[in-house]
Amino acid sequence: MRYLEGESIASDFGEIESFISELEPPVLITIGTDLLEYPYHLKEGGRLGTMVRWLSRLMADTREASNVAVLGTTPKLLLHGELTHLSNTYLKLTTLDNSVLIYGIRPETGLYAQDSAIVDDHLKLELIPYV
Repeated sequence: MRYLEGESIASDFGEIESFISELEPPVLITIGTDLLEYPYHLKEGGRLGTMVRWLSRLMADTREASNVAVLGTTPKLLLHGELTHLSNTYLKLTTLDNSVLIYGIRPETGLYAQDSAIVDDHLKLELIPYV
């Protein structure tokens, strides 16, 4: 596990890329993009574009290596619009009737609820169509 320091986009992402390249695929990369905006001062001129270029490169390298990247975002974040355009898959979470539901924007899907159970001492997750 590696954490970004927020000092330099180039050096932090270089360290992440180096760390990932040493692992055997498939690797799951998770990034909460809310944790990128403040430390990297993305509201300052040119920094948002620099971050988008680094994330775009990370996403391309991830696909090429058969890894998976999950980037969490909300509509209020500066990176939201850029990331939704760059992503192959775009899923949204919402609530309906006190249930958390997931659905696909890209590719378009119906609504699904998550069901979980312990089977043979392992957590089993399923998506159940919400009707």
